[in-house]
Amino acid sequence: MIIKLEEFYSIFKGYLISVDGHFTSFDNPHIKRHEDYKKTLESEGYKNLKIEKWNLKIIGNGHIIECVKAAVNTKGNNLVIHDNRRGENARQDKALYQDFSKDELKEFEKYLFDFYKSNISDEESFNNLLKYCGKIYPFMAYLFFLKSAKLYLPIAPRTFDSLFKKLNINFSTSGKCSWENYSEYISIITEVKGFLSQKTEHENEDIALLDAHSFLWIIMKHIPANLNTGTQNYSIIFKKITPSHSGLELPKYVANKDYTSNHDKLQKRKELVGKKSEEIVLNYEKEKHINHKNFSLIKNVSANNSLGYDIQSIDENGNLKFIEVKTEGFNKSFIISRNEITRLNETENHFIYVVNHKNSTSEINELDLKEIKLEGKKSINGIEFYPLNFRVHF
Repeated sequence: MIIKLEEFYSIFKGYLISVDGHFTSFDNPHIKRHEDYKKTLESEGYKNLKIEKWNLKIIGNGHIIECVKAAVNTKGNNLVIHDNRRGENARQDKALYQDFSKDELKEFEKYLFDFYKSNISDEESFNNLLKYCGKIYPFMAYLFFLKSAKLYLPIAPRTFDSLFKKLNINFSTSGKCSWENYSEYISIITEVKGFLSQKTEHENEDIALLDAHSFLWIIMKHIPANLNTGTQNYSIIFKKITPSHSGLELPKYVANKDYTSNHDKLQKRKELVGKKSEEIVLNYEKEKHINHKNFSLIKNVSANNSLGYDIQSIDENGNLKFIEVKTEGFNKSFIISRNEITRLNETENHFIYVVNHKNSTSEINELDLKEIKLEGKKSINGIEFYPLNFRVHF
């Protein structure tokens, strides 16, 4: 599994860089936007249980069931289907809405009381609760998650079964709701937690079980499913060309150490630098073809995101030429989207121009420009396209 985890971790990092521009830790903006709600949900859900008010005298009067209902109905809970959108029988918390006899209600609430008050082992509680909750895995796992996010996790069986298959793990959860299966599920994710804890990127973090769960969830649900792992190679013509850039100024640099607090400023600077790169390429193309009869066809079309390129130009014969402009990033790389790659492969006259601003404080006359021509999906050494969006290293 470690080999597969290394592969997926590389994709995970690349994806977060593609959507947020950087990856430093599990405090990454994308993770916080899409995954941090689980921490809030566990905290608020547990609070809604109001366990501090539970006592032996209330067992059997329905109060404990009502508290569990409130916990399941916690705002933002998408870990359990707790409404009738798929029909009453499809809701995963339907056990809470059954017509119980007096003895059944008393027994069910006693099981819940013992579980959350830790009067008996969690294994015994799991088996007791199955009697009333049924083998509805997401609901059972949610009850355990509320008790302790340090020990237990929510589950979406089909999603995690697909994930385990990708990791070459011979383990499944669908239709197998049991203490033994749930324990094995937690054990696998605990192993992932250990893997993440050993990565240098997280050496100063206390990786939680829920972080490992989020890591796996992002791989399965956020990263486009049609992207395969591994690299895709392209045959490329790569040459340095000298642009004209008189009168252009780069926006001022914002230090990396201020990345978090200056995220908006950095994003603005990134946009401005991108526009300057487009202007450099446009000027270069115009000066190169200034006397051509089709000069009027040369223009910036970057405002139309559906095109997949930024500059429309012409070649030496006056035929249309389509240019995607990129600014050279860290480690001689840039990010390109799947749509842009698709467009670049559609005709022979699609190009990538990479603008290198040398460093953040350089004078404009230190700029250079590289041209990349894609010629089909043939292998070549030195330049790699990694699928996600693609970070291209050359």
